[in-house]
Amino acid sequence: MNRPLGIALSVLLLCGVSASTVPAQVSQLGNLINGKKKQDPNAPADLSNVDKDKIQRIEQMPEVADAIQQEWDELRRTDMQLAYGINLTENMSMAQDVRGEDSFDRQRLYSNPVAQSYINHIGQRLVPKNSTNVYTFRILYDPIPKALTLTTGTIYLSTGLLSMITTESELSYVLAHEIAHVELRQAYLRIRDKHVAEELAKEKAEKEKIVTDVATTAMGLGLGGAMIPLRLGAAIGGSAGLATGVEVGHYFIHPQIEPVLWANKEEDDADEMASRLVLDQGYDLREAMHLFSSLNEIVTADSRMGLGFMGSAPRIKARQAYLQSQINGPLHAEIDSRLKGKGFNSNSPDFLPTVSSVRRDNGILAMDYDLFAVAKHNLDAAVTERPDDPMAHFYLAKLERLTARSPAERQDAIGHLTMALKLDSDRGAIPAAHLEYAVALMEQDDPNNQTQVANELKAYVALSERDRTGLPSNMPVIYDYLTTSGDNRWYLPPQWYGAQLTSNPGFTTTAPEAVIRKASILEGPAPPPAPAPAPEAATPPAKSKARTTSAKNHPPTQSKAASSN
Repeated sequence: MNRPLGIALSVLLLCGVSASTVPAQVSQLGNLINGKKKQDPNAPADLSNVDKDKIQRIEQMPEVADAIQQEWDELRRTDMQLAYGINLTENMSMAQDVRGEDSFDRQRLYSNPVAQSYINHIGQRLVPKNSTNVYTFRILYDPIPKALTLTTGTIYLSTGLLSMITTESELSYVLAHEIAHVELRQAYLRIRDKHVAEELAKEKAEKEKIVTDVATTAMGLGLGGAMIPLRLGAAIGGSAGLATGVEVGHYFIHPQIEPVLWANKEEDDADEMASRLVLDQGYDLREAMHLFSSLNEIVTADSRMGLGFMGSAPRIKARQAYLQSQINGPLHAEIDSRLKGKGFNSNSPDFLPTVSSVRRDNGILAMDYDLFAVAKHNLDAAVTERPDDPMAHFYLAKLERLTARSPAERQDAIGHLTMALKLDSDRGAIPAAHLEYAVALMEQDDPNNQTQVANELKAYVALSERDRTGLPSNMPVIYDYLTTSGDNRWYLPPQWYGAQLTSNPGFTTTAPEAVIRKASILEGPAPPPAPAPAPEAATPPAKSKARTTSAKNHPPTQSKAASSN
């Protein structure tokens, strides 16, 4: 080893500038022992028995063993706290992140128990039968593609990643890959190898008698230029790793629960084991290649989707190339045999409904983060897969109205909006759709739309009051819109909807059109009942029945009277 490179290596390992840059597997520690300089930093070194004995001796040194255990314990404590914080979000609605002032880095669980159960079921099937680890598989509500693991045994997939998956085989590959990281003990080995490497560097520095001038010489070389050739590979990348690798949490999981930057060798080892787990459960490993293509496509459309590292361009290419080499090489015969025999598993009946709902919800979340291309991709897929989903149609309409440039695009938005209202006509679960449609009609500046605009605004207010037990916060602007549409009298008295529930128990199932009709009656006194025809002498009971029916048809009269007190 030439002297400048040796000095730089000593600085790297003695000072612990970047934990992420230390070799991740014991096999690579041989480069420190024998002084070999490899073209591929991730290629395993040739370790002699003497080298292995030296590594084992260092690992068993009391001070090294204690340092390894302390750091491992600290990581596990940190992960327990992370898991606790995330688990507390289980019962949060998907709209509570804004109210709770959660930031982009604040992760929480996806509020969909059916989807959570489905993912956990698939993951448990993939765990090796002889594994001593306990796992659970959960979904994070996060638009960025992520797959990550805590030392607690929890494996997380983000809604951003799930929304890109098109088959159960793709899903099984992602879960199996994360399982492999745990089964191969890669997080622990990183910590162990770091401390062994540091001790090796100390011994080497003492032997070469360069300890006293290490710091001065290294500063002269410049950290960036001297360090980069020694890094684990392109996946770590540039000087950013130097800044982020100091903390213990970065060996396995970011304090904001970001995926760890696994080295290429670790990824290859995990893929090798994951391939075996996927095939053992009857899934088609070849379909994982489609996932990488989807990741590449979405990252090309919006580079922000690579911020979770799962979608970073260098990683996609490296993973795709290695997996393809496995499919074409050692696994080819087994795959070919399976194809000629009973074939591979198809998607279960639960797959499409589950993933479709994830696509819809991730599309809605992506809109909130201005990830418009992702939102469009997700919501288009959601309405295609579930054309009877009013929420998917509504949010696609809202997105298209936000981003439309042409009359045709605006008209398409109106089509999805009216479809959402039609599908939601019996339940009235999307009050905002009525407001959105009223605004769309107002934009057309057609006097013939005024009555419809007023009715949509009244439905929005009445349904919002029903769901929130209070009037919407934007009532001043709603009154302005009503006045513009020619109605300057209508208002909704406080607790109006509650009064209707009291006087009409079946009102909760009334369609929005009925809500509009009942709300509109409050504009003024109920019209007097039509005079009943003179009853015939032979049928006196009919007169009593007519009076009863007439009174029954005007329950809001009492509500109006109550509102004027």
